[in-house]
Amino acid sequence: RKNMPAVVRSFEKLLLENKIGDCRLVIAGGDTWNSSHFHKMIASLDPVTAERVHVVGYIPERFLRILYSAALGFISLSKIEGFGLTPLEAMACGTPVILSDLPSHREYGQGAALFVPCDEHVAHCAALERLFRDDTLREELTAAGLRAALRRQASSARLHCEQGLRRAAQWRDHADER
Repeated sequence: RKNMPAVVRSFEKLLLENKIGDCRLVIAGGDTWNSSHFHKMIASLDPVTAERVHVVGYIPERFLRILYSAALGFISLSKIEGFGLTPLEAMACGTPVILSDLPSHREYGQGAALFVPCDEHVAHCAALERLFRDDTLREELTAAGLRAALRRQASSARLHCEQGLRRAAQWRDHADER
């Protein structure tokens, strides 16, 4: 569902066509996408690509900000996604984002990310190349991503306050019944 092979194949195509220069692809995360099929695909990559693809697995939370902040961009081509916290974390670290065009991604990423259909290889390559080559686009996405992350944070804080107030009112009502 995370569609990692599509990310890798798009990266490989751009490398082999010399469209993105000396760039690395770092794949981090749990084992939900980490299947033997995926590892066979990685092993079958062109040698030039293989030396630039790094599957690092789980990253402890204390190191995530460093990874996001050092990245030129973040890409998530998920076919199915609930909320999608990871892209929002990347935005909060000032990392430009490419996302699959899903309603859950659009909910928080509208105007703050490049959106591509999850199964259109040509669109993935075009978005990656744009992100690599266009400094102005990266600056715009960085600023918009930071704003989107702040909006989401404010919305989340408001929700927590409302929940806390409801619990306090329930506690008060329960205390009044005694």
